[in-house]
This record gives sequence, C-alpha cells and structure tokens, in this order.
Amino acid sequence: MNLDDFGKVALQRYIQVVEQHNALVAKTKAVESKEKFAEAFMNEALELSEFNAQIEKLESALEDLKGQRLVVATPLITPAYEAALAGVGVDPEQVKELKKQISASAKYLTSMYGDAVLADAPKPDAMRAAGGSTGGGGRRIRGFEVYVDGVIQGAKNADGVFKSTFSHAAKALEVETVELQRAFFEAAGQEDTKADSFPALVEFEFKGKTVRAAKVDDSGDSND
Repeated sequence: MNLDDFGKVALQRYIQVVEQHNALVAKTKAVESKEKFAEAFMNEALELSEFNAQIEKLESALEDLKGQRLVVATPLITPAYEAALAGVGVDPEQVKELKKQISASAKYLTSMYGDAVLADAPKPDAMRAAGGSTGGGGRRIRGFEVYVDGVIQGAKNADGVFKSTFSHAAKALEVETVELQRAFFEAAGQEDTKADSFPALVEFEFKGKTVRAAKVDDSGDSND
C-alpha cells in the first residue's frame, strides 16, 4: 500500500500505541484474573475478616444440615427411586439379568467368530450412574491439606488461622463436596482416615485437575 508522508506517520504512531498497549496487557498476566483476584482478596483482606468469619460459620452450619439431610434421606432414596422406575415399567433386577445375558452372549460370539461378528449388532445402552450427587454435604475430613493443581484450597477461620478443607477444594472444582470426597476415598482405597493404614498422601485426577490431599495431623473427622 502506498502511503503519503502523513499516512506513514499516522501508521507508525498507530503501531507504537498498539505495542505500548500490548506491553501493558502482557504485564497484567502477572496478576490473577479480576474474578480470581477478587475471590482471594475477599478471603484474605483484614477489613473483611468479620464477614468471612460469619460466612464460615454459616457454611459450616449449612454443610452440617446437608449431612444430616443425607443421613435421613439415604434409606428413603432407594425405595423411592425403585418406585419411580416401576412407574415407567422398569424392574432393576430384570435390567441386571439382561445385562448378564448380553455380556455372556457377547463373550461367546466374539470368542467363536471374532470381534467383527458384533460390528453391526445394536450396542447395549448404559444405565445412568447411580452414584450421582444427592446434593448432600460430606463428612468433615480433618487433618488434611487439599491442593488443586498445586494450589492449596482453604480460608482463614475466625481466629485468622488458615485452614484447608475439602469443601473449599470442591468449590474450586465446581462440584459438591461429597463428590470430591468419594473420589478421595476411592483413590485412598479405604474410608477410615484415622486408621494407621490410611495413606499420608492421596493424589488423583478429578475433573481434569490433579488433587492432592496430604495428612498433617491426627485430629480425626466429622462433617466437611
């Protein structure tokens, strides 16, 4: 493009302004996004400590209520769910039996004729996972520091002491606390955190993130 002298000067000025702008934008990357910065600021600012203490108490009470609700609901859920299935004409035991027959038949056919024998056959649909979240709070698992992708998750309590919890890690992962705890126990291979055999470090992948829970004391567990 042919530019006159004025155009050349204007273009050069434009380029300089863009480069100055981009240099400043690059520097902003040394600071968290405004959303993340705001969350950290609200959790840590001394001016907000009274609010944070009240919020922590309310969150703890809410988690306790969720845990109590889950305890009461657990023995009621299965019969209610089975009644709902019956209402649409489904017998869970029949589904299980048919699944066994499908598995046995598939194993026989592929052993005799190879995998290609089922290439054009319909594939069995999977039932929805029965272990989804019930919206209940999990146990308060004490004595662990919980990290998500290397960043410790927690907040300062009413005394100004930082405490790492599974509920804060669950918030970071945007899941219910009970879902994260279930994955934690599965990775550990057991649920008694006070047992001598319980691993001091449990690391696992969850929702595309690396979660690490490291034992820091033996204060036991109640609700989290």
